[in-house]
Amino acid sequence: MKSFSKLLCFALPMFSLIPLQNNNLNSERIFDEDLKVLTTSSIRDSEDYYLKILAKIPSSFYKKENDFGFISTKLWDIVDSNDFVLSHEKVTNHQINFKEISINDDFITFASDLKIPKEDLTIDYAVRSYVKENNQIYYSQEIVTFNYYKIVEKIENANNDKISILNYASKAKEINDNGLDFVFDQNQGIYKVTGFKETALENTIIPSYYKGYPVTEISENAFINNNVIKTIQIPDTLKTIAKNAFKNASLVIYVSSKDYLEDWDVNFNPSYCPIYYDIKSRRNHKEYLTNENRIKIENYIHQLVSGGNKLFNQENYPIYKTHYSDAVMMSALLDLYEVNHDPYYLNSAINEFSQFINNNKGKISWKYTPSGGQLDSIPIGDVLLRFYSITKDESYFNLSSRTHDILVSSNRIKCEGKNFYHKNNYPNQIWLDGLYMAMPYYARYETFYNEHKNYEDIYKQYKYVYDKMRNVENGLYYHGYDESNLQSWSKENETNPKCSLSFWGRAIGWLVVSLVNVIDTLEVNNENELIYETFLEKMLKESIQSVYNFADEETNLFYQVIDQGTKAGNYLETSASSLICFATLKANRLGILDEEYYLKGLKTFNSILEQKLIYDEINNKYTLKDINLVAGLGDTRNGTYEYYISEQVVNDNAKGSGPLLMSYSELLY
Repeated sequence: MKSFSKLLCFALPMFSLIPLQNNNLNSERIFDEDLKVLTTSSIRDSEDYYLKILAKIPSSFYKKENDFGFISTKLWDIVDSNDFVLSHEKVTNHQINFKEISINDDFITFASDLKIPKEDLTIDYAVRSYVKENNQIYYSQEIVTFNYYKIVEKIENANNDKISILNYASKAKEINDNGLDFVFDQNQGIYKVTGFKETALENTIIPSYYKGYPVTEISENAFINNNVIKTIQIPDTLKTIAKNAFKNASLVIYVSSKDYLEDWDVNFNPSYCPIYYDIKSRRNHKEYLTNENRIKIENYIHQLVSGGNKLFNQENYPIYKTHYSDAVMMSALLDLYEVNHDPYYLNSAINEFSQFINNNKGKISWKYTPSGGQLDSIPIGDVLLRFYSITKDESYFNLSSRTHDILVSSNRIKCEGKNFYHKNNYPNQIWLDGLYMAMPYYARYETFYNEHKNYEDIYKQYKYVYDKMRNVENGLYYHGYDESNLQSWSKENETNPKCSLSFWGRAIGWLVVSLVNVIDTLEVNNENELIYETFLEKMLKESIQSVYNFADEETNLFYQVIDQGTKAGNYLETSASSLICFATLKANRLGILDEEYYLKGLKTFNSILEQKLIYDEINNKYTLKDINLVAGLGDTRNGTYEYYISEQVVNDNAKGSGPLLMSYSELLY
């Protein structure tokens, strides 16, 4: 464009005035410098097309209801003409939807619908705001939102600058088939993607519409053996992906919608190409995760899924007995599903749970009744409530009622926090493990099904742990607390009376994960609930900051006994590292920890992949090593340093592999 550089340096007044005569604009207008990209969605209604446009402009421009509107113009005019001219032939006027208007001191946010003629389906539009008063149209150079889209494409990865907009628009005419093969289904009036050409673009967009008809399906084997396309964007119109559509393919799939699409075959992606949703808001994960590590973790996930319970649960519980290790793995799969809605993860979690139930003509019941009086039975309840929220299958909610019965009937310590016993046969004891087992489920149930009635109880139990089990000098938490002070392990701690002696890594991991998951679930509706949330955030932030003071300097991994470093027998333990990593990354996403801790968590994650996830060439599999199988407190388990380093170390146990998958899900946000 000959005059583009002139556009960039053209200085405009704060306001420009254009007379309105017979509803036609008769003056020229060029684009402002400060226009920004914001995507918007398209809707088809019969033969007409509508755009729902979200906009934001300074409140000072709001005059009165009927004086507020938009102007849209064909973006081709920017690309194809020497100067951009806004003339009356290219103007479409439409009114704001005042049911969706929000006004505050600084900005007005509103929505509007723009009807697009069928013949303009291949046109790109630029949309900007104006205020109309006394037959005059006023523009502001300070308009903060510029909506750029192609009516047949929902573009979410354009950059926020004019050069990118112009460059994209100039290439948009070449989109057409993008090197893809299509077949027309006359009965349905749709196109199917059936394959690709060697000339396909490396970064391919499947068009929403092809030759005037919607593209709604990817056929079986469409991208089989692909090594041409590096990334592919799937449009919102595409409802069906057939079996093996991406078999033996090497590419990254981007999908703009988080909606779960039931007609995607569960085996549409047998090569496990990574899938990313809502790419506009995501981190550029490629900057943080090497391709080698990404492939390693993806392959390990699917190895775990295919290996099932016998691979990651070495406690040798009967297969019908739901163990918290199983719940940890199912929670990890649900975390992955919720971040990218790949049905593979949801179905894998449901399949894992199916071995614990009887399903008689749709009537689901436990094969094994979860034990009462022990918090270790509670985590499966959180999984069930998550299943229910996704599938709306009432049977999951009904099963979770057993978990709720166990929780509310648990014995409580006669103390200020009225904390649950860890188990009925461990009277008056609080273990950090129990906070992970009980509290995320308790918070989810209270938030969604009990009107927050027991939020205060959750807060008080954490507050008591903070007051009694935290070492104020180093900020670390002891594994256990015995209110009665009758246990052998509770009588030796002079610094924190009634506490066990050591800072066990996984126990602190359970604590911080419980906190971050509870905080994520809480809904704050009043002043008291804000107090509870603020305290829990403080407790989480302090806990993670304190524990990273004891991370291994080279790897950011954590020791079995966290504060004892390289003392003889101590080792960098994988489950503690994975749990703390997940809590750190999630706390950063929730805004509780700053970017410094995101990078710390990232370093921990990469170190686990590089030092603990080992490829066994002989057996052609990955092994996640150095996971402490179990540790507890009791007569023979005295809570000393020597005790913790003596416990069995295993591979691939869900207490380490589950939190590793959870950590990976955080990197996909």
